[in-house]
Amino acid sequence: MINKKGLRRIGRNKCVMSLSLIALLILMSNVEAVARMDADTTKDVFVVDKKEYKDSTKVKSDDSKKSEERIAEFPGGREAMMDYIRTNLKYPKQARKNRVEGRVLIKFVVDKTGEIRDAQVMKSVSKELDDAALSLIQGMPKWKPAFQRGKNVNFQMVIPINFHL
Repeated sequence: MINKKGLRRIGRNKCVMSLSLIALLILMSNVEAVARMDADTTKDVFVVDKKEYKDSTKVKSDDSKKSEERIAEFPGGREAMMDYIRTNLKYPKQARKNRVEGRVLIKFVVDKTGEIRDAQVMKSVSKELDDAALSLIQGMPKWKPAFQRGKNVNFQMVIPINFHL
């Protein structure tokens, strides 16, 4: 006979396995999107990696209710973010003169209030392009924060910024 402790442990294990599977599916769908966008050689910007900032995937043993979960979102969605980047990205004059091109990866956190913080370069191309990409991300408007288990949570994102002449 299974006691209450055993049932809680089983429930917790199911929740952890479900969250892991969901994270894996999100990652796989993003990898497919990256491959598709690279194949088209577009200049669009898209989200590459989505995962929780800090470990907020721990499930309380008495948490048996399913609740709505939502990742952080730019106001207006992905297309609005691409439009924002196209209109606000400034190609540095020195980089243009030297014909520097490439993809800068920027990692940042959308905090519980929707503010951008902790922006940093994960993959560098040149100082000028890195600074332009960081400036663009830091100047973004407030996002819709991620939502999990009934409350807003921090959400870490990685966005590639493509510079092409």
